[in-house]
Amino acid sequence: MFKKVLVASALLATIINANASSSAFGLTGTITPEACNVTLTGGTVNLGSISTSVVKGYGTLGTSYSMPNVLVPISIICSAPTKVEVSFVDNKVGKVFALDAHDAIRYGIVDGAGTTAIGTYQTSFTSTVIDNVAVGQFLNAPNNTTTWTATGPTGLPASFGAQGYTIGFAKLAGATTPDSFTTLAGNLTFSTFISGVYVKSATAAITPTGSGTLTLVYL
Repeated sequence: MFKKVLVASALLATIINANASSSAFGLTGTITPEACNVTLTGGTVNLGSISTSVVKGYGTLGTSYSMPNVLVPISIICSAPTKVEVSFVDNKVGKVFALDAHDAIRYGIVDGAGTTAIGTYQTSFTSTVIDNVAVGQFLNAPNNTTTWTATGPTGLPASFGAQGYTIGFAKLAGATTPDSFTTLAGNLTFSTFISGVYVKSATAAITPTGSGTLTLVYL
């Protein structure tokens, strides 16, 4: 009887071990973000070679001369509908020549490699369409946030590319959040202002120099 119990126990152990095989499991895959590319046709605005006498004939804003506006075509092309926005940063921080209450949205200008602020410029989206539909609502938020408003930090429309802020695009007027899109086409209009005092006192060629960075932001 004892031997039978041992044999039965041995058989049971064999059966349990036979059913105790294992197999690994896990997870893998690839999630590929949609790719968008931005193109600024001639991103560096060239004001051309202009004599001081011509500049003095331009209109003024405050104590500065208003240079002719320059349009720079901009396009954004995505591989699929993507919620992508555009952020702006001034690379000449602290070099904005004071004009008025909207200085906070503007960018600094120095003379060549100089360090003194001699002017300022601003930029805004014009004639802009997304997926062949005219943008009905531009939206503005501080960089790295989604606190969207229809006006910029100084009360100007959200179509102005304020330094330190992000612009979103919506097809319908009154929208409160940006839309996804595959293509964007339009212009960035640059308006430049040069200190009147600096122009009048110049004894050598002035080389207005500004620098900013435009970056695509995926939401």
